[in-house]
Amino acid sequence: MCRCPRTEESIFRKRILKLRARLQHLPSTAIRLMKRTPELHGLSEDHHDALVLARKARRAGVGEGALSFTEAWAEVEARFASDLEPHFGVEERVLAPLLEARGASEPVARLLAEHQALRDCLHADDERTAASLLQFGQLLEQHIRFEERELFALAEEVLKPHELAAVGMARPHSRERNHLRRRT
Repeated sequence: MCRCPRTEESIFRKRILKLRARLQHLPSTAIRLMKRTPELHGLSEDHHDALVLARKARRAGVGEGALSFTEAWAEVEARFASDLEPHFGVEERVLAPLLEARGASEPVARLLAEHQALRDCLHADDERTAASLLQFGQLLEQHIRFEERELFALAEEVLKPHELAAVGMARPHSRERNHLRRRT
């Protein structure tokens, strides 16, 4: 049976609305409590690390925390290149096309737009300021919350096991990198 793309998109829109309704009452710490399919564990672990980075950026952006905003910018730039870009690559090259094929064009468009907004924030020609660091931290946190609460929940619902496995296999694994990163 052939489905109309518009009908499939409305089905996904309804699923997203249901997921939002179920999750909106959860506290912000619920991200740690959500069960995640094993194929997406690695990407969720990346999200935890990125939330730590977002918090550092936000705190340095308002003059709190252990890092100055200059030190925090240096860490953001290094971690963006080493961690976030490879993570974005997996989502853009593997996850997004799979979701798009299932008619989930709206969440995929948001994913891609937010990735670009984070890149733009980092690579802006403007001088590095505390305000831009704060903005980056806020954008990163909001993006991660969207992925964990909506995008990954949708992926678990609509993707087949072999498709989820392809997403999991695409993530670069480097225990040494993770070990070194967590020590700093």
